[in-house]
Amino acid sequence: MILRRIAKGIKTQDWFVVMLEVLIVVVGIFIGLQVDDWNEGRKTQERESEYLAALSEDLKTVRSNVESAIKTHENLASYGLKALEILRGERLIAYTNRDLAEGILYQHRLPFPQIRLGELGVILDHQIQVPVSDTAKRRALIDLVDRLNNLLEIYAHIIVSMDQAHSLHLDVVSPPIVTVVDGKGVTQMPARMDLEALKLDTKFQNSLQNIVSRHATSSYMLNSIIDAIDKYLEVEENPSE
Repeated sequence: MILRRIAKGIKTQDWFVVMLEVLIVVVGIFIGLQVDDWNEGRKTQERESEYLAALSEDLKTVRSNVESAIKTHENLASYGLKALEILRGERLIAYTNRDLAEGILYQHRLPFPQIRLGELGVILDHQIQVPVSDTAKRRALIDLVDRLNNLLEIYAHIIVSMDQAHSLHLDVVSPPIVTVVDGKGVTQMPARMDLEALKLDTKFQNSLQNIVSRHATSSYMLNSIIDAIDKYLEVEENPSE
C-alpha cells in the first residue's frame, strides 16, 4: 500500500506525498528497532538479576560451609594443644593415653568446605566473563574471584602439608578402637602408644606443634574468605547509583 502511494506520488511528481510516505516508513522501522532493543535489554536485565540472585545464594551457602570449617580447625587446634601440654608435662591434671591419642589423631580429621558451588564454582574453575552490567558489582565480583582463588590456593597448600605429617603420627599412635555400646560409639585406648617415648620425642612434638599452628593459619585464611564474601555481598545488596 505504501509502495503504491510512493509510486503514484513519483508518477504525478507529488514530492510531498513521496517524502511523507518515506518518512512514515523510516519512522516505523526506527520504532520497531527501538522496541526490539528495549525487549532485548529487558531480557538481558532479567537474566542478570537471576544470575546475581543465584550467585548470592551460592555465596551465602559457601559462607556457612566456611564458618563450619573454621570451627573444626579451632577445635583441632585445641585438641593438639592439649596433647602437647600432656607431652610436655604442662598439665597438672593427669590425662589418659586415650586423651593423648585422640588429641594427636584428630589433627588429621581435616574439614573440606565445599566452596565451588553453582555459579561461583563455574567462575572459580573457568574464569568466565562476568555478565554484570553494573560497574561496581562487576568490579567487586572480579575482585572476589581473584581473592578467593589466591586464598584457596594457599589453603590447599596448608592442608597438604598437614596431611603429609599424618604418616609420622600413625607410626607412633595407632587409631583408637571404636566399639558400639547401646547404639553409641565408644572410643577405647589405642593398641599402640608409648607415652613416655613421646615425651622424649622432640621431632614428633615439633611436628605436632607445626600442625597446630597450621590449623590456626587455616582459620585465618578461611576468615579472610568470609571477609571477601561479605565485602562482595555488601556491594551487591547496595548497587551504585
